Amino acid sequence: MTPSQFRRASFLRHRYRLPRFLPLGWSLRVRERTGIASVYHPRSVAKKVIFIHVPKAAGSSIGRLVFGTDIIGHYPYFVYQRYDPQRFDDYYKFSLVRSPLARLFSAYRYVLSGGKGRADAKCGDVIRAASGSFEDFVCNVLDPAFAYRWVHFVPQSFFLCTDADQLMVDDVVKVESLPGGFEAIGKRLGISASLHGVNQQGTTPMPALGAHALAKVHTIYQRDYRIFGYPQERATGPANRSENGAENGSGLASPSSPSPSSQGNAASKSLS
Repeated sequence: MTPSQFRRASFLRHRYRLPRFLPLGWSLRVRERTGIASVYHPRSVAKKVIFIHVPKAAGSSIGRLVFGTDIIGHYPYFVYQRYDPQRFDDYYKFSLVRSPLARLFSAYRYVLSGGKGRADAKCGDVIRAASGSFEDFVCNVLDPAFAYRWVHFVPQSFFLCTDADQLMVDDVVKVESLPGGFEAIGKRLGISASLHGVNQQGTTPMPALGAHALAKVHTIYQRDYRIFGYPQERATGPANRSENGAENGSGLASPSSPSPSSQGNAASKSLS
């Protein structure tokens, strides 16, 4: 089994409890027989659109806006693809991404607050038992095995890209560009409602990270930084940065970089 196959198997086993002895498409249908909702939400089918909900990247707000619900699941592209290849090829596909470090801190706080459901609560318990701060968590708990076991910490590229870095959706919007960055997709989908205020959340200061912890984040999420065009932060001293990435004194600074593109120009299929 290749490292990529192992990561996929680990994710599917821990997230969805899928039978290991069946092909993925069959396993998903067996899962539905237990009463679990279909991979393709009925409103996704009606609109012929796939929104790949990357955890902790404003997906709940987008789900409510596009489908009228935030219960659409965190399915990587290959789950949609294996479940119904024809729909996957035919439907319009989009997603949102976020600064990897800001997303990591948001996920950390989310599971510590209890999250939604038993899996999130268990993840929070694991973190509390082994660490006492965000830096402790990064240094002593976070590693690839942890990241791929708990859905909110899985790299964004896993949801959206092939092993060869091919982006498998038509458009990507950076959370940092909201609400304006969503306007083109909203027009395409015939949505007039606004996302105003979505990017105003997350004012909790992000604790400073030492060079070792920061290097670990950059290593585990290196594909996210590279594919989606996010500059790697550098340690600068006792300053704090808020959860949405704004300067607030965090000991972290980002190299100067172009402003996020409204759609996937910085993370488009041309990068594959």
